[in-house]
Amino acid sequence: MDASCKIRCERNWCACNDRVYNFSIKGAIFHWYSGSLSLLKKIVEAGYYFSINPAMIQSSNGCKIIEKIPRDRLLTETDGPFVKIEGKVITSQDISLVLKYLGLLWNCSYADVELQIKSNFKQVLLPIKYSNER
Repeated sequence: MDASCKIRCERNWCACNDRVYNFSIKGAIFHWYSGSLSLLKKIVEAGYYFSINPAMIQSSNGCKIIEKIPRDRLLTETDGPFVKIEGKVITSQDISLVLKYLGLLWNCSYADVELQIKSNFKQVLLPIKYSNER
């Protein structure tokens, strides 16, 4: 299957990964991943992506997971209006919190983080563009 899909799973990340793999989905994005670090490694090895949001950088588990995601497999998102931080609904402007966090984590500039995330989005979107042109 050439299309990309976004995976959200409340508990059984292993089953989600198995289904994605069994259906040969090439462009899966694991949304707000909260599974084990060993499964994260398998998902990375399969070439899939992870999307993170400002709420993830607020939790120690979220930060542990983000630290293990390779730079070239990471995307950002708000998950708004469903997520709140300190009672405030997350908006697109709050992505800057994630970018600043990644800059500290990766020891690079905000601009470098932006470039990396844009490059990652292009890698995800290009196959979709070309499959639509057929």
